[in-house]
Amino acid sequence: MSEQEAKSLLSLLFAHDGYSAEMHESLKKSLLEMSKKRTEVDYVKIRHIHIALGDSPGGSLKIALKAPEGRKPEHRVLVLRDALPFSVGPLWKLEEEEGREERRRWCMLHINMDDRDEYLLQGEEQFLEMRSRLEGIPESLPVTIWAGSNAHEQAGLRFAVYLLRDKENPVFLMDTTSAYASLHQTDPSYGRRRTGEMNPEELRGIWEMKACCRKLSPEQRQSLESEWLELSGRKTGLRIWRDGRIVEVREDYYDSTLTAVVEQLHRERNNQEWIRSARVVGEMIGHLEQDIGDEYVEYRLRHLIYHGVLEIQGVPRGMRYDDVRMKQPLTGLEQRGGTEDHEEYVENL
Repeated sequence: MSEQEAKSLLSLLFAHDGYSAEMHESLKKSLLEMSKKRTEVDYVKIRHIHIALGDSPGGSLKIALKAPEGRKPEHRVLVLRDALPFSVGPLWKLEEEEGREERRRWCMLHINMDDRDEYLLQGEEQFLEMRSRLEGIPESLPVTIWAGSNAHEQAGLRFAVYLLRDKENPVFLMDTTSAYASLHQTDPSYGRRRTGEMNPEELRGIWEMKACCRKLSPEQRQSLESEWLELSGRKTGLRIWRDGRIVEVREDYYDSTLTAVVEQLHRERNNQEWIRSARVVGEMIGHLEQDIGDEYVEYRLRHLIYHGVLEIQGVPRGMRYDDVRMKQPLTGLEQRGGTEDHEEYVENL
C-alpha cells in the first residue's frame, strides 16, 4: 500500500461511522506498518533526531540544521504539533484516541480557525503518522527535544517524553529560553520564552553552543512521564507557566485583562466606537508573557460578547470580520481571574 493510498483510506475511516471496530483497527494497523517501513529508510543517513513543539519552531529548526550544499543531512527534525497550543484546550487522555476526539470536539465548539475542517477530518491521521515516526526512530540515535519557558512547549515536552517511554534512545532537553539568554548574554527573564520567536541563525548558534542542552536521566524521564499523565488526567481548558511549573487555571483566567485591553483602546481613541476584533486580539497577545494563541483569545472575546460585557458589529466568523466595543462604560473591572496578569498589563500601559 502506498502512502497516498493509506492516507485516503484513513480519511475515509474517520469520515464515516459505518465501519466495524475490527475494520477500524485493521486499517489503522495498515497505516502504521506502512509508515514504520518508510521511516526505517528515512533514518539511514541520520545521526541526530530533533523534536520541535509546533510548526513555527519546527520550520526554523529545519533551516538551522540544514546540511551544507553537497553534503548529506545528518539531522532530522520531527514536529509534535496540534492545531492549538498544548497550553489551551483539554489534554484529557490525549495519548488515546478517545481523548483526541474529545479535544477536537472542544475545538469544534469553541475555536474559529481557517483549517478547522482539515483538523477535524485529518487530525487523527496526522497524529498517527507522527507517532509512527517517533516509534520508528532507531534506538542508536540521540533525541533532543527543544522547549522554551512557556506552558505550550513544557506540556508538549512532557507529551513527547511520554510518547518515547518505550524507547531506549538517549533523550536530551534543549532549554531554548536559557540558551537564548546565554547566546546573547542577557537575563533569561527578559529574553525569548518561545522557541518559535527565535530565527534559524539563533537556533543554529544555540545548537553549536550546546550550553543549555542536558541529557535526561531515567528518573527525570519517568518524572516527566508522570507529570504528563497528571495533565492528561484532567479536563482543564487553560494552562500557564509560572515559577518554573505548569499551572492549570480556569478558562476565564484572562477575561478581566481582555476587558482592560478594550477599555484602554477606547481611552486611546477618546471614544467608545467600534474596534476591529483582530486589533483587540493582537494587543492582548502582544502584552502576554504566556503562549496561548490568538484563537483562544478570540474565543474568550466571543464569550464576553455572549455574556453582555461587550457588543459586536458584524458576523462572528473570524476576528478579521467583526468589531467590538464595551456595552456600557465600566467604573471598575469585575475580576474573573488572572489578576496578576491584569495588574501587570495595566502597569505596563
